[in-house]
Amino acid sequence: MTSRKIRREAGSIFYAENMFEFHAVDYDPIPFCFATFKLDLVYEQMGVWPTQMRFLGMQRPNWKNLITWLHHHHEDVAVFAPGTDSDDAESQVVETMFLTVHAMRDHPWHEIESLLSEHRKILGFLDERWKD
Repeated sequence: MTSRKIRREAGSIFYAENMFEFHAVDYDPIPFCFATFKLDLVYEQMGVWPTQMRFLGMQRPNWKNLITWLHHHHEDVAVFAPGTDSDDAESQVVETMFLTVHAMRDHPWHEIESLLSEHRKILGFLDERWKD
């Protein structure tokens, strides 16, 4: 019982005081699905949620990965969205897509997906690789 108490107390400090970085290559949602699962376990076991998180490594445009991530976000499988401090237009469009999915969670996915395809046109104007 004592070791659980120490783990809980140390865990709350560890998760509150450290920066956690999550890397997604080419908008691959798998690291964020895993992070959601892992952090849910931490919360259940220790009652704490990390307060400092950073999402890195978006790199090359990949529509299939992005739309899969957005679908997982809609289904609460990957609750994390790539927030941005960046002023570049592409990052802002992607962040807006996540905000749209979040705001429309009570709508069926096929309705949201058709709306997101319009965002793809904007992304395609910013970078031709989004059209692939």
